[in-house]
Amino acid sequence: MVGLNVLKGVAVSNNRKYGRGLQFVEEGFAECWSNADTLIHASELLLTGGFHAPSLSLSVLALEEMGKLFLIDGLLFAKQDDQKSEVFQKGQRSHNIKLAAIPMISAVTVHVASADPRFKFEREFKIALSIAHETWKASAQSVLNMAGEADFQFLDGWKQKGFYVSLVNGNSFRSPESVIDRSAAQSVFAFAKLSKGNLNFALSDGNLRRYIDRAWTIRSKLSESDHATLEEAATVICDQLFEGIDGEASQSRNS
Repeated sequence: MVGLNVLKGVAVSNNRKYGRGLQFVEEGFAECWSNADTLIHASELLLTGGFHAPSLSLSVLALEEMGKLFLIDGLLFAKQDDQKSEVFQKGQRSHNIKLAAIPMISAVTVHVASADPRFKFEREFKIALSIAHETWKASAQSVLNMAGEADFQFLDGWKQKGFYVSLVNGNSFRSPESVIDRSAAQSVFAFAKLSKGNLNFALSDGNLRRYIDRAWTIRSKLSESDHATLEEAATVICDQLFEGIDGEASQSRNS
């Protein structure tokens, strides 16, 4: 996803070996998108039914699935052993890596939406995307402000508290419903639902297929120097997002 605007007029590829096929990437997008929708629907049913604690936990799981889209997107132009492939593999084992990727949900949304034919020719379409992005940022900041946190990794702790009885100060048991504030559950649910709504807008109407087709075209043209540009940009972003998480500090490119 990163840096594709610099790839116009690139040279023919030198038979580069990619780590994953584009069918794998497309399938990952589709399955995570579908499961996020299922989790948000279940979360809403729980919230309206008065079960706000497990509702929050499912909202967090939905956000993790959407954060995973950024990790999957990184495989579009990744080699078997480069940093993007490494982060993807670590993300399958680490909740914190998926949560750290939450700030990139909207970026992935906008980039996939750019494959829509309306993106080039309809000003209203770009305006709608811009408004959706700004609304999403405000909702994300609202969740962070409510929790008094700078990033979304705290949500893993909230998720656990929403599922399990907590032992407070080593001598008192409290139920999830008494530990989790209902307003917190509502805020996280609203953020997750908005994130999913924006993704629905971007990925529907054949845009996911167009996005994958565009990646195939770019793969056929990229030179090694073009890949080096992509990997350098990806390294900066991954270092900023994932450095030091659970001792799984992102490493420099192996290429």
